[in-house]
Amino acid sequence: MKFLHRVFVFLLISTLVLESDAWFWSRRRRRRAPVPACSTISSPVGSKKLGCSSPYFEGDCCYYWCRSGYTKVSGTTTKTCCSSEGWTEFDLVCERTDPCPPPQGVIYAKLISSRCFFPYTHGTTCTYQCRAGYKPLHPERTTWTMTCSNGQWIGYFEYCNRDYTQTVT
Repeated sequence: MKFLHRVFVFLLISTLVLESDAWFWSRRRRRRAPVPACSTISSPVGSKKLGCSSPYFEGDCCYYWCRSGYTKVSGTTTKTCCSSEGWTEFDLVCERTDPCPPPQGVIYAKLISSRCFFPYTHGTTCTYQCRAGYKPLHPERTTWTMTCSNGQWIGYFEYCNRDYTQTVT
């Protein structure tokens, strides 16, 4: 009976050692290098990639953002490598946005918005009103706003004229 018990213990220990990656068997088995799961990807026009590099393995994430001078129009900013499907859906679109020159002809007016500063990029909005002692050419417009859009100022521009009905001190 002791003999059978010893054989059983020997077989049990041998099986555990052989099934594990321990002992000398781990030196004999060749470990396979992980196989890249996704192909190389390029960055969309006007964008920059961060957080990943080739080769791409399952679960790798690449993060994108629009470069300076470009604005995100639509899409996601993350792309993930999935082994069976390849890359996840990715549709980032960055649009070129030229800066505007400094606003011209804003004489006798003062800037009243805090978000109007150089460089005047796409979407910058500047709001003005006439200085004291001056009135707008069109009295119904006490303030006016101009917005930078693809390198040009859009919106209504008002002229300020000297108000001779008021006395300036």
